[in-house]
Amino acid sequence: IYGRRPKEMKATMSKTYCTEVDGEELFCKLKEANDFDTRTVMFQAKLSEMIGGKFSINKFRGINLKQKGHTTFYEITFDKLKEIAWEPNHDNMRLLGTAMAHLHNYAYNNKNLLTMPVKNETYADMDKWLYIPKKDTRVKSAYETRLNIFNKIERLNQAQPKIAVHRDFKLHNVIFDGDAYNLIDFDFAAVDFVSIEVMGFIVDVIKFGIE
Repeated sequence: IYGRRPKEMKATMSKTYCTEVDGEELFCKLKEANDFDTRTVMFQAKLSEMIGGKFSINKFRGINLKQKGHTTFYEITFDKLKEIAWEPNHDNMRLLGTAMAHLHNYAYNNKNLLTMPVKNETYADMDKWLYIPKKDTRVKSAYETRLNIFNKIERLNQAQPKIAVHRDFKLHNVIFDGDAYNLIDFDFAAVDFVSIEVMGFIVDVIKFGIE
């Protein structure tokens, strides 16, 4: 059941909290300025303008510099989402997969508008992305599925599109607010191979028992 993200999956690289601005409660992240690329939230802002309905992008509201001692931080604010527990099923997974395709098409057709950091992942690097122990049968199955598909498509690596992608489009980064499924946390966004994101999502879905 999803609602607040499972404790073991929560990111530890940013301090998060809520704040009130003009009577409105916002969600905030505090990131060290020398370790954060502001282009990721600009990408998030563009996507939030072009997609909505049953699938949405958590709206970026603003960014400010803050000084704490000798360290400079960015305080990044977003809409604070109402979090309602939800259960993955074939219908909402189909909705998320279709939404991902729309985001990829937009990024592919607007490459000139999306200036993003560029990543050069290889399939050999992917073990470091599997941060959940392979004890659970479903996790082991998902892991083996990923390796099997990666091995088969590696020869196509240079031919596939390389575009701006979220790079962590997984279920723990989707919040249901009662009306829509909202994609959050664009910290890892960059220009990368499309298959990196597609396979990450497929493996996550299999891991949680949707096949």
